[in-house]
Amino acid sequence: MIASLLLSLLDPIDGSRESSRLEVDEIAQIRRKASTVLDVERPPDQFLRPLRSDRTCGFLGPVQVRGVNDSQCEPQFDCLHPSHNTTTKEGCRQCRDWSMTPGISRTMTLEELVPPPVPRSGPRVRSWSVGVVTAPRREATLEWCLDSIVRAGWERPHLFIDGLVRLPSRYGHLPVTWRERAIGAWPNTYLALLEMIQRDTAADAFLLFQDDACAYDRANLREYLEEILWPGDRPGIVSLFCPQAYNKTSPGWHMRSQPWVWGAQAFLFSSDAARDLVMSPEIFSHRWNGRYGGRAQVDVLIGQWAVRHDWPLWYPNPSLVQHVGNTSSIWEDARIAGWRRADWFAGDLESPFSQETSLSDFPEQQFPCRDEFRESYLRHLQIGRERMSQTRVVICGLCRDVRHFLPKFAARVERLGSLFLDYRVVLFENDSVDATLEFLLDWQAENGRVTVLSERMNKARYPQMRSSERSMQMAEYRNRYRDFVIQHHPDFDAVVVVDTDLAGGWSYDGLANTFGHDDWDFVGSSGLRRIHDERGSDWSQFDAWAFRALGHPQPHSPTEIGCTLFERGEPLIPVLSCFGGMGVYRMQAFTSGRYGGPDMEHAVFHEQLHANGFPRLYLNPSQITLYTPE
Repeated sequence: MIASLLLSLLDPIDGSRESSRLEVDEIAQIRRKASTVLDVERPPDQFLRPLRSDRTCGFLGPVQVRGVNDSQCEPQFDCLHPSHNTTTKEGCRQCRDWSMTPGISRTMTLEELVPPPVPRSGPRVRSWSVGVVTAPRREATLEWCLDSIVRAGWERPHLFIDGLVRLPSRYGHLPVTWRERAIGAWPNTYLALLEMIQRDTAADAFLLFQDDACAYDRANLREYLEEILWPGDRPGIVSLFCPQAYNKTSPGWHMRSQPWVWGAQAFLFSSDAARDLVMSPEIFSHRWNGRYGGRAQVDVLIGQWAVRHDWPLWYPNPSLVQHVGNTSSIWEDARIAGWRRADWFAGDLESPFSQETSLSDFPEQQFPCRDEFRESYLRHLQIGRERMSQTRVVICGLCRDVRHFLPKFAARVERLGSLFLDYRVVLFENDSVDATLEFLLDWQAENGRVTVLSERMNKARYPQMRSSERSMQMAEYRNRYRDFVIQHHPDFDAVVVVDTDLAGGWSYDGLANTFGHDDWDFVGSSGLRRIHDERGSDWSQFDAWAFRALGHPQPHSPTEIGCTLFERGEPLIPVLSCFGGMGVYRMQAFTSGRYGGPDMEHAVFHEQLHANGFPRLYLNPSQITLYTPE
């Protein structure tokens, strides 16, 4: 309140021509100080607050019992959880099974989320040393961090407080090392690890969190790690955090062969690696020789040291830690976004982790429309929404070992279906070895519009590659849902064929834009994947094999297509074939063709549409799909 009053008083003074240079400097200093204590409102894409930080648990019932007075006993609540009868607010915060709504299917185990590494090495971890380094932040994140660590299985982490940090009262019992005079992120990290090694001499593993990290806490992460450590041929270093820049779409454990440079949210060291690190002369001298006065670059320093000294550094996909908060403790106004987020986080696969997101979200704001296209784009968008509300659609796809993607896929499909007058979902599954079929059957039981076709075909699984054998096999699978649609839903108006493993989903506005156009038989998508290199991150066109430009019936090279980036709002592009992860067909066109090979099955299907009198095939640059998480 005082800061707000100060700023309102400073505005007219700051604009006065009579202000001296000294006064201007003093005003600027006061303004900066006042601004540091004000709340900050940020755009949704720059904000990440754990959903359970200030919402009520879905299992929490009414007050059951109180003490003699409220100050002597915490109120007891009825608990609707199957394993509890009553709870307290404190007990509720430490429960892992916190939910606003039940999921479609059972929650995946940690072993299913991040399959154990093969091989693993070293003796089993039994003794832990766990610390949290914390410093003053404009937006406090320490309580979120500690809540997640306790729920993940470590009840007494040691706090290393660098400066004046307010400790949540319910964590006042934790051991603390407090430096009244702040020394910076790297010195605090180094001294924290050194102290942990000296205190916990028998520890098998040293785990150091930053205070803006939230661990996966829907299961006992500690017990899982005790079973799988250490990945690879010898114990080394593990980052429980996987930043966007290092994301892989295949779940499991991956080794980083290049220096680690994005994020030090949760480093886990074997005892030998921890001792080697703190005793290394180059690590010790960073305080004098490093950039930014040797106070920063924790991730870069450890990553480069690990490569130079041949310490293996592993990380999980999906990430087992999320980077929360929105500003850095080192640079006050620096955003924590982009590469420093985990865009594939285990805690966000089956239920929303953040208050600002849902499972069905798509980042429309990341793909703005250029001014020259905006009027036409918005006109087609409005017309398309109206037409969709009067259209009945069948949504089809293939499913094999896609359990990780299905909760978000189901949420997106149901949101998409709600935009139409009516919808049906027809999915063909075969030979899955994960819990894909289990989820699909649960979804079918819950949603009467969903039909699951499943067969045990004992077919080999081909990687994403150009292969005639793969195309013939995919054509066989796709004809299963095609034949079912023709037999059971021929009176519907349109068919949407979509890949079930589109990690980043699809643009609802883009699909509406398609329905706002006239005179088409099929419209494919602008399928994008995120590419990371030393220059930064950008989107690249994907699905080159299905794309055939007019006059070019042969496949284009992936390099040629990858360098082509369409822009939202551009006119529809006539093609011989395309797909991009999602294709929309008018029902009459869909029933006229049949998938086949040996060429790419979509190209064969579209060739038949041309031959049978349905040649109006297009790619819509506004109909965007994302192959990588976002």
